Amino acid sequence: MKTSFSAGDYVTPDFLEAINGTTAATGHRHTSLNQDGSAPKVNLTSAAEVTGVLPVANYIPGAHTLLGMNIRRYPDEWDVEVATGTCCDANGVARMTLASALTKDITDDWAEGAGNGGFPSGLTLTSGTWYKVFVISDGTTVDAGFDISVVAANLLADATGYTYWRYVGSVYYIDGTDYIRPWYAYRNNFWWQSVQQDAGATALPLDTTVDIDLSVPESPAIATVSFAVTNSTNSWAGQIWDDVPASYSSGNGILVQGSAGDLQCMQIRAVTYCYAGLQQLHARQTSGALSGAITVRTHGWYDLGML
Repeated sequence: MKTSFSAGDYVTPDFLEAINGTTAATGHRHTSLNQDGSAPKVNLTSAAEVTGVLPVANYIPGAHTLLGMNIRRYPDEWDVEVATGTCCDANGVARMTLASALTKDITDDWAEGAGNGGFPSGLTLTSGTWYKVFVISDGTTVDAGFDISVVAANLLADATGYTYWRYVGSVYYIDGTDYIRPWYAYRNNFWWQSVQQDAGATALPLDTTVDIDLSVPESPAIATVSFAVTNSTNSWAGQIWDDVPASYSSGNGILVQGSAGDLQCMQIRAVTYCYAGLQQLHARQTSGALSGAITVRTHGWYDLGML
């Protein structure tokens, strides 16, 4: 095993924890990638020998663990509260700790501090749009806000001096009485307070793929959906799948079939690993003289972007 290191060397957090005695050498807690997709590494700040504790100023045990910082719609329909907790920024460089819950208003421009606005001044708040929620820090102060950028670029443009960020969830904004659509959450599991009907008896033409947008964020996610397929006039068969891209092949997805008047119902967890425009379920009737119909309801999602 290498025991001599120079400034600028890169090692994994697992290795450092193992040699520092904080985790067993076989216990790899850091199995996820950074939020930018790169592998978690630590840049040594000075030459060192492995003798128990390495002088690594920017190493933080559990760097890729999100401890707390759950989000909820509170206290008003246009506010999001970030709960107390600790995490590292998306690149594993800086520790960010919220000792008190922090509320940000999506309808006002970002301003530092609890109870103030959290929306970037360079964006226009648009109904029917998903917005990402970020915790940000200047190295000392921790705040939060909203953005459509995956790296909080618009938010950081307003938050002068803030350079560290981490994604902690997404919200769906709609004009009217709901503003931010309400949900229940535990860690990175989200459930709609009211199940969202994303397709209501939508026609399934024979040999034509129908794409159904799901009510899940534009982040890698696993959607929990239920669907019902029926054809009132003749025997039929079809397939439902969540592969990307949406092209059809005979081996795709789940086979559904029935006689005239049959109703086929099922609940699935659809892996949508999706960014903008790709959070969809696909359906196609493959036999039967007349078109059937499909109803799809989205119950919630498991946000993989928070890992």
